[in-house]
Amino acid sequence: MRNLLTNYTKRLIQKEYYIRLVILATLLSSSVLVIASVFLVPSYILAKAQKVSIENQARVIKQSLVSQEEESLSAALQLAQEELDILASIKDQKLFSERLKDVVREKPEGINLSSFTYKTQEGKKQSMVISGKAYTRNDLLSFEKKLRSNLDFSSVEFPVSNLAKDKDIDFSIALEYES
Repeated sequence: MRNLLTNYTKRLIQKEYYIRLVILATLLSSSVLVIASVFLVPSYILAKAQKVSIENQARVIKQSLVSQEEESLSAALQLAQEELDILASIKDQKLFSERLKDVVREKPEGINLSSFTYKTQEGKKQSMVISGKAYTRNDLLSFEKKLRSNLDFSSVEFPVSNLAKDKDIDFSIALEYES
């Protein structure tokens, strides 16, 4: 068949064809982008809502941690205050070791101390039992006299059985004092 169209017209038709093809491809890709955007909008809204929810949860957790820290610090401060109050109440009291030093200081040379027993009684009373060996009765009596003269001891119990022997006397003396 014979070609009735001129070359110029053929090129013009071919150019229009390509333009239509490009327009069609542009329209198709634009419509695909619009449809994809429409489908992504719910996901975007859902992600935004989850972000807000997570931020709220983080804020709540942070506040609870802060309140827990405040409570633990408050409890620690209260415990420290109680300990300071206890220490303040006993700062004027003599310790057992100081009482023991008083007893050892009063001991004459003829006395060997072998044991100390410490007891806390009701209230502020405390007691100590001292056991040992005295070389002579006079050493033991002078020791007892020195203990009785010490004003820190409210009571000195000296059993008469301690005086049964003249030499190598095993003894025990009970002392009471206020703390």
